[in-house]
Amino acid sequence: MWDKLSLFCELTKGEVALSLPPADGPRGVSPDRLAIEKKKGSEPLLTEIRIRKGETLDKALRRLKKRLDRENVIKDARNNRYYEKPSVRRRRKMKVAKFSQMLRTRYANNS
Repeated sequence: MWDKLSLFCELTKGEVALSLPPADGPRGVSPDRLAIEKKKGSEPLLTEIRIRKGETLDKALRRLKKRLDRENVIKDARNNRYYEKPSVRRRRKMKVAKFSQMLRTRYANNS
C-alpha cells in the first residue's frame, strides 16, 4: 500500500503533499481516507476521497487522481513550480492570444 502512495508522490515531484489523516487522533493512521493537501495563497485546500468498503487501493488511487485532474491540482502545481515574472507571463499570454487569433481568422476566411 505505501509503495503506491510513495510512487504517487514521486510522480508529482513533491508539488503536493500526500497525507493520510489520523482517524483516532495521534495513535495511528486510518486507511479509510486518502487526502492531498494543496496550498493556494495562505489557505490550504484539501482534496480527499473515502475508501469504500472492499475497494482496492488501485481503484481508490484512480478515483483520487481523477478528482485531482478535475480540480487541476497537479496542473497548478506544475505551473507554479518555477517563478515566472509578470512580464514573461504577459508575453506568453499575448503569444498564445495572437496564435489563437491567427487561427480564428484563417479558418473564418475558409468557411
